Amino acid sequence: MPACSARGCKERKYHNGITFHRFPSDPVLRQNWITAIRREYFVPSKSAVLCSKHFREEDIDRTSLLVVRLREGAVPSIFDACPSHLRPAKKTRKPPKSRSSNIPPIPNPDNKIHLPIPKPATTETDLLNNPDTAGKQALKRKLQHAQSQLSLLRKKIKILLQAKRQLQKKAAHLSAVISDLNNSITRHSLIDPNESVIPDHDYTYVPRPVHVFRKNCCCIYR
Repeated sequence: MPACSARGCKERKYHNGITFHRFPSDPVLRQNWITAIRREYFVPSKSAVLCSKHFREEDIDRTSLLVVRLREGAVPSIFDACPSHLRPAKKTRKPPKSRSSNIPPIPNPDNKIHLPIPKPATTETDLLNNPDTAGKQALKRKLQHAQSQLSLLRKKIKILLQAKRQLQKKAAHLSAVISDLNNSITRHSLIDPNESVIPDHDYTYVPRPVHVFRKNCCCIYR
């Protein structure tokens, strides 16, 4: 059986159009609800609820025939029989000197007090302690690390492509040099590979008489 978490509220049944709504999971909106009900040291559990009596009618979505929902960002602002120490202090204004009114004050038939909903200041510590925010920060750090690694890899790829182009230029230059050398050797070669180095001639030995003079040791060929 649900029980409204507002102080002094005794609603525990679905009747007369009353519905119960759990505290939101969004940490900021959840804190706004806790601040609105003004219960000191109150920490709502997963099953903690507030009844629809504490919400304005424009904050309630009754368009569905099956489920009654609260509109996005709705915050409780209506509290019946609020204890005196929790009521906001009323500012007294001095009546105008030259004005007078005989109209009696109109009492509030519903005896309902609309409390202003202060927006709690979200500090950096609260954001870091919030598990959702901490998870987002961790994902952000991982994304930054991945982007940094991607940038380094792109730089390495750029350097490798530059080195590849330089090697290709050197290889093309060396190929051109080798081709020029081959052409030069072919044009300026002194030896025709189709001709023999030694001409094909017949050599015949012809003996000649030799006269030897012993005195002068001379040899005369005739």
